Amino acid sequence: MQLRAKAAQRMNYEVNQSDRLQHNVEFELSRLLEKEIHFHIKSEIEKKELENADDFSTVAIFTSMDALNYGYLDFDQLRNFYSKFKGEVLKEDINAIMRRMSNSLDSKITFREFSVAITPELSGLGSSAETVEFHTEQKQ
Repeated sequence: MQLRAKAAQRMNYEVNQSDRLQHNVEFELSRLLEKEIHFHIKSEIEKKELENADDFSTVAIFTSMDALNYGYLDFDQLRNFYSKFKGEVLKEDINAIMRRMSNSLDSKITFREFSVAITPELSGLGSSAETVEFHTEQKQ
């Protein structure tokens, strides 16, 4: 929160097209992008495994999460659903899920948003083991 506030309150300044980032900033930015790519691939694999499960149904999952039949998921419904399986759930985790899944500022996840969020985007991903082997080979 402090970092966000500090960055938001920073004075704007002109950046020329030929200006370069400092080496340490460029390095950290590239690490962040690499972590985001790995997270995205991992989540795509998990989505694919979920989709391939025999008893998988997007409608059934959404309906079980929408216990009050609102037709959307809100913060409290997500917290209640996850607390059944995980116990204590952090507010930050629920907020992160809301940010990732909802395309609007209404703090609600519609069925369409939910469906899009859990549907794999990348085709051709194999199992987790195959992908881990591939990434290990790429780093060597």
